[in-house]
Amino acid sequence: MIVGHYAAALLPYSRLEGRPLWLLLVCANVPEFLWLALALAGVEPTSRRHCSMRRSRLVRPNIAKSFSASTDARKGSRCLSCSQTPLPSGTRTPTSQEVDPMTTDTETERNKAVIRRFVEEVQNQKNWDVYDELNDPEFFNHSAPPGMTDREGSKQYLGAFLNAFPDSEYTIDDMIAEGDQVVTKKTLRGTHTAELAGIPPTGNQVTLQYVDIMRVRDGRITEHWLSMDQLTFMQQLGVIPDDSAK
Repeated sequence: MIVGHYAAALLPYSRLEGRPLWLLLVCANVPEFLWLALALAGVEPTSRRHCSMRRSRLVRPNIAKSFSASTDARKGSRCLSCSQTPLPSGTRTPTSQEVDPMTTDTETERNKAVIRRFVEEVQNQKNWDVYDELNDPEFFNHSAPPGMTDREGSKQYLGAFLNAFPDSEYTIDDMIAEGDQVVTKKTLRGTHTAELAGIPPTGNQVTLQYVDIMRVRDGRITEHWLSMDQLTFMQQLGVIPDDSAK
């Protein structure tokens, strides 16, 4: 704008001296002519601020748009300030408000849905077909006894526990997902009516909170870790005396 004002002020003198008027028009639009010249030469602006401004909006004149597209296609120019391949003409980088946050969130929500289904349909409803569906053939249980860490072994291990507590009910108290791992805090309630790992049925009811971590990839559980208060569990079964109850 300032250059334009100077050009308008010089217009009478230009007429007196016979200077071409197109020169003043160029001067009045220096930013636009410089931008067009750079586009024709296949060189991106060296100013990082100018680069970000150009990337944040549509290319301005239609004629420059077509020239820039052909030049970038011929020379494969790169931005001299940020060393990034320029966007195709007529496009722009989406702002932070326009970036779809669901790309990552959707994946973690899918993983959480897998674990919810495992809790409801496998642990509560004892549907072993769903167990096979949700657990990957290469599944590995880091918390199972030796020899029962693969998918089939863990199936037998979980089955024995559920048989010992036929009225067991698992509820999800909290769930956090990060990347391909889902952390779940659960509460187990049930009555011990059958033998469990050599422990005869006690008829005791147990209420136990615990935390497990499951890795989910492509909709299937691949790994499992468990953190449970085994002492409290044994005390509720009556296998170990609970000194705190005295």
